Amino acid sequence: MKNYKRLTSISSSTLKASSFDTLYEWEKIISEKLNLKIEKQNKVITWIYRQIEVRLKMRDLFHCLVPNSSISLLFVMKANTQKSCRLTKNTIPVIIDFWLAENQLNSFYSNFKHCPLVLITSAEVYQFLLDHNCPLNIAHWPLSLPDYPKLSPDAVFDKKWDLALLGRTNPYFLNFLERYCEKHPDFEYVLGTNNIDNRFFYTNKGKKVGHAIGRDAYLDILRATKISFYTTPGLDLAKTETNFFNQVTPRFLELISGGCLVMAHYPKNADTDYYEMDSFCKDIDSYEEFEKQLDILRDIKAIPIKKYSEYLSKHITSQRINLFLKLLEQNLIKI
Repeated sequence: MKNYKRLTSISSSTLKASSFDTLYEWEKIISEKLNLKIEKQNKVITWIYRQIEVRLKMRDLFHCLVPNSSISLLFVMKANTQKSCRLTKNTIPVIIDFWLAENQLNSFYSNFKHCPLVLITSAEVYQFLLDHNCPLNIAHWPLSLPDYPKLSPDAVFDKKWDLALLGRTNPYFLNFLERYCEKHPDFEYVLGTNNIDNRFFYTNKGKKVGHAIGRDAYLDILRATKISFYTTPGLDLAKTETNFFNQVTPRFLELISGGCLVMAHYPKNADTDYYEMDSFCKDIDSYEEFEKQLDILRDIKAIPIKKYSEYLSKHITSQRINLFLKLLEQNLIKI
């Protein structure tokens, strides 16, 4: 007779930061769909864990004493090599960002070795770990777009601006844009200030056009934008910690959900293939290609919303839950 373990909860961070907004939406949807309890991490327990990990350095002994119990799902914002008391035999971690180098893999394996299943969100990283004979029980579980708001195939967008720079923009594109504006001095675009929690939007001519506090306001700005830029992390000149990993992030899905035409810089890898990026945008590998594509996109009158809607229906969180349940079944875990 098969011996199943049971998944009953989601262990959720108490951090309040805009970078966690999408993560908390994933947790909420998964909780509602699977009737899992969201358990906020207790600050006292967190402090005790830190003493065991850092001061006493007794994390291995701690894991020997952890009893078998029901399982919790835990989203890990960034894979690290520091030993953690949370990564027990009763935890299924979901690794979002993975920037580790080859010489850090043994420490990574040691940190996650107690977990019955480790979910890797990047197809590129998943293949990298397989190629390096990862001893952990890993599976690919891709990132998704929260179900709400869904993009209707009949959606109509009021596109107020040809181009808007949303979030941190890769200097690679900023340099190209500066050259483009020199050749097209009348071209007007929108850019935001650096405070992601309280962002003001201005045109490059100095006109204030919007103010975004929180995720909903940010999405409203996105829906009013016709064109935006996207770069995978390993090619972003402003990010130095990625070790050249190029995972497709939820921001790409957000741009599609807002009906944006995308200009992108990305490599061909397992993750960009999984998300079919080349069916939406070419890799912009030169200024000449940048200028050509921007001119083409500015002239487009109708955005292919039906195509966007059909694509996103495959990448919303509720669809990922179906895959998640199959992975649990394969590993003798029930809800």
